[in-house]
Amino acid sequence: MAEQLIECPKCGKQNDAAAETCSKCGIHLAWALEHWSEVVSGPEDHDAPLILYVDDEGGALTLVGIILNRAGYRVAKAHDGYEALDLIPRLMPDLIITDINMPGMDGIELIYQLKASPTLQNIPVFILSVRADPNAIQLGLDAGAVEYLIKPTLSHDLIAAVSSVLPPLASHEHHQS
Repeated sequence: MAEQLIECPKCGKQNDAAAETCSKCGIHLAWALEHWSEVVSGPEDHDAPLILYVDDEGGALTLVGIILNRAGYRVAKAHDGYEALDLIPRLMPDLIITDINMPGMDGIELIYQLKASPTLQNIPVFILSVRADPNAIQLGLDAGAVEYLIKPTLSHDLIAAVSSVLPPLASHEHHQS
């Protein structure tokens, strides 16, 4: 009898059908197979990095998602830190971009939660916030963010920052702003 395999929607790895997590990228397979297309936008290319963007402002979620998708990245969105913490272990994103000011769990607390988790602590985190004061920037970097960008940011600056921590995309539609 042939072994049943399922393809991971994130990385394309063929996994045993009974596996809970992908043996290559670590996402929760059953959840991802059911919800991937609802949660993730962008290219279907398994090599395209996955970015989770966390912001309570719908317009910002849409705009940043479009910019990242046009640059060839896959994007998942969360509206606050609690939703992000639910999605992160399921999706195992390559990068997280978060706002600071959000209801419930803010971006700083989200970063502290990630850095306290042995399985999530190595995921790089950017802050994208309207808060431009030096104290906020230092607070974000001290929490563990690797980059702090101030809204509004130009799309090419966002893509340059993302490209500095994610592998370069082999082919993508480059969109200038």
